[in-house]
Amino acid sequence: MSDTAPKYTSEQLRRLLSQLRGDFDALRQRGRPIKARLIHLPSNAEAEGVTGYPPPSSAASAYVTAGDRDGKQNFDASGNVKFIDPPVLDVSGQPMVHPQTGQGIDYTMGASRTVELVGPSDAVAGLGSLARRGGKLARRIRNDVLATLAGWTFSSGEGLWWAVVFELAWSGRHPLLSADRQLWLKSADGPFLLLPHDIVQLRQLAELRVRPYHVTIPERWLQRLPDAYVSEIDDAVAACRDLAEVLIEELDAARASGFAESAQGDDAHSPREPESVASLEELDSNKLTDRQRDILLALLRLETFDADSRRTTEAIAKAAEGPHAKPANFKAPLAELARLMLTNSKSGAKGGIWLTDRGCKLAEHILRRRDGAA
Repeated sequence: MSDTAPKYTSEQLRRLLSQLRGDFDALRQRGRPIKARLIHLPSNAEAEGVTGYPPPSSAASAYVTAGDRDGKQNFDASGNVKFIDPPVLDVSGQPMVHPQTGQGIDYTMGASRTVELVGPSDAVAGLGSLARRGGKLARRIRNDVLATLAGWTFSSGEGLWWAVVFELAWSGRHPLLSADRQLWLKSADGPFLLLPHDIVQLRQLAELRVRPYHVTIPERWLQRLPDAYVSEIDDAVAACRDLAEVLIEELDAARASGFAESAQGDDAHSPREPESVASLEELDSNKLTDRQRDILLALLRLETFDADSRRTTEAIAKAAEGPHAKPANFKAPLAELARLMLTNSKSGAKGGIWLTDRGCKLAEHILRRRDGAA
């Protein structure tokens, strides 16, 4: 993913994450369950005896690419080659061994992950939109869960979000979010059989005399597990809400330690007194029209906090008043917002408008007031 996205202060990040958490709560309250299933597939899966993959319990409504990893050879702390037994098989099924010693080379194969989402199509689409927002925010926060994804690349914020959701579920760090990893095996005369992706449990299962579907667990799997697994989360919306909560907690901890502001690359502003609630209320009551308030709220929803996230007048008009809004009607209100130092802008063919810190605070004030009146 590109690193040219706008940088946010920790205060902005927390606000956006809190808003995202609330959106996940609202989606969950609609009572439309969504399941998420991640399939982790290395490039040598078939060579290791992992063929195909088990179908979901019902037709998936969406598929999301949740990361790709390049293969790499592993070395010890001193830079020496690491060996492994039995050897890893390459994509053609040949053992990867040292040409001189014949020992198996410790090698991590390339892999890809896909997440299947099962649920009502409109609810899945809504969750996807929230996950894309979440991914943009998650990669700006330093945390242990993201550290486990070192070496993985993501083509979208949504893919990153789902990767972090599952990593959090596997880590056991959240008391209400957990998921098992399972290996699958196709039987000769039956369906796919899901097996624990745990070598101790797998060996215990292999010792049983009665095995379902007459399945014989490959001997290689009892020596080292294949790097292939499937994992399912029954309540994907709740899992997303839990992740947002964890990210907020970690951001708060970073802010308390004084690390967060520098970590987010926040510009060095001179110290200034925060604007009082009273002055915000006066500005809201005496200086703004309803359209200008709608514009500020639209800019807040669009997350336009700096020049890199600027939006055109047309985009702002549609976000404020719908697809049939006329941009010409917004030029004067926007000019007045700029005069009040609530927005900033960049001119030219690629120009646009974004909120100043003052405008952001006022937009939040308006949002709180409207939420309280609802």
